[in-house]
Amino acid sequence: MYVKMKKYFFALISLMLAAAATLEFFLSYELKNQCSGHNILTAPVIAGSCLLGSFILNSAWLMARKRQAASAIRAALFVWTATVTIGVCAAGAALGQALLYDVVCVDGEGASTLETDVNVILLQYSAIALLVLSVAAPHALKKKSTDVSASAEGNPLLRETNNSEEKPLTFL
Repeated sequence: MYVKMKKYFFALISLMLAAAATLEFFLSYELKNQCSGHNILTAPVIAGSCLLGSFILNSAWLMARKRQAASAIRAALFVWTATVTIGVCAAGAALGQALLYDVVCVDGEGASTLETDVNVILLQYSAIALLVLSVAAPHALKKKSTDVSASAEGNPLLRETNNSEEKPLTFL
């Protein structure tokens, strides 16, 4: 039951990450050629690309774990973490840009040049909320507990044999 629930949980996490990437690409498509003289597409394209690329890096990490390649595991985790961090930062940058569209994307007379029916700011908040959930939720998942007392090596407080003739420690 636990394995099946865990599988559905990570499928939901993947779906949220994919939805966030899709929202970023949708935003870049929606804003294409909308703000002449300013490049407002960089942040959402970087965010979407990094989030999409994180799927490839996550699968590389899973393959490295399956093969028990310690160096590959560390490298994949490092690059995955960097990629997701860049994606989250770019999504935040896209939100910051969205708050300034009314100032930056104007014609000579001060009228907005943006023509979209999409609430861009709500879209960005939605993408960021999905990102926060998809990154934070797996780290809050309770893992199977490991038995610390299974190995008595290096632990001077545990006895390997049950010898009742030993005297307890007495401190003066």
